[in-house]
Amino acid sequence: MVRPEIRFLSSGRFRYSLPTGREMSALDRETISHGISSLDLMEQAALAVFACCKVEIFPLYLGRQPRTALILVGPGNNGGDGCVVARALQENGTQVTLVLCAEAPKSSELEVNLKRAAKTGVRMRYLQGENSSSVLFEPLSSIALTELAQDSECIIDALLGSGQATPPRGSIAAGLRAISNASRDGGKLFLSIDLPTGIHGDTGEVFDPCFSPAVTVVIECLKRGMSQYPARKVCGTLYVVGAGIEHGPAPRFEIARPETLPNLTREPDTHKGNLGHVWVVAGSRSMPGAAILAANGAVFSGAGLVTKVTFSGESEGAASGLLPECLLSHLSARDQGVFQPGDSEKLCGRIPKGSSLIIGPGLSVCSSTSEFLSTFLLDLRAVSPKAVVLDADALNIVSQNVEKFVPLIESLPIILTPHPGEAARLLRKETSAIQCDRYAAVEELLSRTNAKVAVLKGASTVIASAEGGYCVLSGNPFMATGGSGDVLSGMIATLAAQCGLTSGSALAAALHGVAGDRIISKRGLGPLPPSLLLREIPVAYSEFCGGNPVYDQ
Repeated sequence: MVRPEIRFLSSGRFRYSLPTGREMSALDRETISHGISSLDLMEQAALAVFACCKVEIFPLYLGRQPRTALILVGPGNNGGDGCVVARALQENGTQVTLVLCAEAPKSSELEVNLKRAAKTGVRMRYLQGENSSSVLFEPLSSIALTELAQDSECIIDALLGSGQATPPRGSIAAGLRAISNASRDGGKLFLSIDLPTGIHGDTGEVFDPCFSPAVTVVIECLKRGMSQYPARKVCGTLYVVGAGIEHGPAPRFEIARPETLPNLTREPDTHKGNLGHVWVVAGSRSMPGAAILAANGAVFSGAGLVTKVTFSGESEGAASGLLPECLLSHLSARDQGVFQPGDSEKLCGRIPKGSSLIIGPGLSVCSSTSEFLSTFLLDLRAVSPKAVVLDADALNIVSQNVEKFVPLIESLPIILTPHPGEAARLLRKETSAIQCDRYAAVEELLSRTNAKVAVLKGASTVIASAEGGYCVLSGNPFMATGGSGDVLSGMIATLAAQCGLTSGSALAAALHGVAGDRIISKRGLGPLPPSLLLREIPVAYSEFCGGNPVYDQ
């Protein structure tokens, strides 16, 4: 595959959640309030990490348990987890050296576990500064730490955990730089506990310095930032292990998976009237293909009926790629080849109540289409649509005067589907600012436009609404091509009408990614035109229903 593998070994309630550091702390506190001490919870979590290493990771990466291990420990609870793992390794025959990269422990649990580790024969060292722990440590220089890493078979990062929001500094930064000077040759295993040090736990920003492991053993659930790039490139293979955290409010975001989304199975007496009628109000003389891809995407994702609006007199070539399953609704010919404001009344007289719509792909941005869009959204309220997907040029038109469109958007079941560039225009920011914190961007899209759902496309698509949110981990970089998003808009219009706006949007994005991954798994790495993606959607649909998507390894 073309992205890091994720293995879910936990069966806990929150295993597919994507908490922020604050949400994760709340889950810890709530679990502790139900009768387990923080020390016992730490023990439970860290022993789950060790069990995963012993059974899954060491045999695969080293062929056996490591003879020597170096564990870098920070001042908080992540460091406490590292101490427990150090003790378990030592008791199982590994010679462990623990290096404390902190002038003093900041948690009582860490202090207790430092003492326990020392009693098992773990070699205790500290890096820089004055050691004020009650445990007897020997000082260690940065040069000596590099040499120690050079001689160790396994280097484990337990410096900082899910609360990271600023670059590492002080002795932690010094420790990371010393480790980075060690050679990675010779079959060494670099491993992080819960979250690699140097990654923002909420956004996925990668700081300098940063620990870059081959494997990260994640406690209970992926932290939100781990779902986004560039963090996903740095974390290595991910193993998610359970720690017994079962209490507390569900985090706002979760992974879009069969277990977290509606079931796509159908009742035996289902008919096409149950499955929605998708209208594609898109395309122009110069850009007919986007509307065709959107319409075909709706057909392949299971819409009961699909109607594409077209202009009389269009060339046969403009519709040659349209599936025969699609119906056509003709508007009069026009010289400009784009929608006109007067088309709104005609369309709203034809569109049945309860339909869903795709507006925007290939629409063109000009004064005529801008006036058409505002008039059409106003008139659409009489149609009571189930879902209205605004994509591509519809978003570009809205971005020219967001304030004008807000009352129209909030009056309809609108789903915005911008890629990062379109989101940047809507929010009047640089694209880099959108990508720096995609979760914050999708939340801002909601608050700025009052849309019911926002879908921020791209690697690790994020979906958000007032109900909650999802992140899609399927998909691959070969899907990054013109037209891929048009197919997705057709899928969203179909499934949002069938499954609800939020869940349907997430389901469509997940299936879209699974379809792309299936093609890559069969054909190998290479270009993936959207027309090829279309015919894989029903297979992805079937696979997702079975609960075994291709990204599960």
